[in-house]
Amino acid sequence: MPASMTLARLTPRHRACLLLRARDGFSIDEIAHILGISPGAVKVTLRRVKEQCRTEASAAPGRQASR
Repeated sequence: MPASMTLARLTPRHRACLLLRARDGFSIDEIAHILGISPGAVKVTLRRVKEQCRTEASAAPGRQASR
């Protein structure tokens, strides 16, 4: 699945956390301040985004899940 399709499927908070971290290079604390959430919530959100992206990538047509 193309990255743009995966991004479009994320919730607004998940997408914001991912882009602020990966694209803009903000720290966990900076993202927490920007979004008005705790640093722990940012960490959990980024972990969930990573898991969702992995799941969707492995479920893409023509790909086999690697274990």
